[in-house]
Amino acid sequence: SIIRDLEADGHEVVYSDTDSVFVRAPTPSLEGALAFGESVARRFTGAGATFEFQSVYEAFFSHGAKKRYVGRTAWPKSDLVVRGYETRRTDAFDYQSQSLLEIFDLILKGDTDGAIRRSRELVAAVRERKVAPESLVISRSVRAESEYNEATRDALPFLRVFRRLREEGYDVIPGMKVAWIVTDSRQSPQAVEPWIEGRPFSAEPDWEYYAERVAQTLARVTEVFDWDAAALLRGSHQRRLGTDGSADPTPGAAPPASLDTPLTEVGVRPRRRTTQRSL
Repeated sequence: SIIRDLEADGHEVVYSDTDSVFVRAPTPSLEGALAFGESVARRFTGAGATFEFQSVYEAFFSHGAKKRYVGRTAWPKSDLVVRGYETRRTDAFDYQSQSLLEIFDLILKGDTDGAIRRSRELVAAVRERKVAPESLVISRSVRAESEYNEATRDALPFLRVFRRLREEGYDVIPGMKVAWIVTDSRQSPQAVEPWIEGRPFSAEPDWEYYAERVAQTLARVTEVFDWDAAALLRGSHQRRLGTDGSADPTPGAAPPASLDTPLTEVGVRPRRRTTQRSL
């Protein structure tokens, strides 16, 4: 296979999936990476198959999951490439998306400690109500009510917001986008409050709900360093358990870390995969 042949020649394949192969360039220069990429493409193009050299990455991160990686390209243009992390889902909010991009930037700069520390800070800021409500707004376009399953209509937050706006006299029609903030996720269906640009928002966001959403999003990156969503919400790294389920029996073991604990004092096992000037 292509991967086996490349590795047999001493080249490091840092990531691969069904239609892509990322290889560390043997020389740390753009010119060297371009020459290497073109030579690899020529070598493996043939027998009815085309091996296309598409880009050079100056930094790349993946924790092994297929179709999930982020990188910064240096050629053919400088760009941030994100695959599999959904920075803009239909139910995403600005703070969530911007937080993820901020962590990507730190990871690609090689600042693992900074990325974990900043992730904890971003989650803590929501729990401490230091985030502007407008950055928590969720929005979605609404179709005609008849197009939704009658049994689930009352549970759809965007449809309930649409009805509420219509009742309040706003000129809303199917196809328009409505916006809201979740105020109580524990209710069923969850309580939401319409967000109207320019109108004062007096309701209280469900800060715990939003903190959990941010933690879950950032944990898709930080979990490779043993910081899952629960750890980000706690702001501390759980002490490992012994084989009998008790706390780590190692003599002198440190207590769980807090938000201010230096990352060098926390039991993090980095498994980061980044590469410079890689094909």
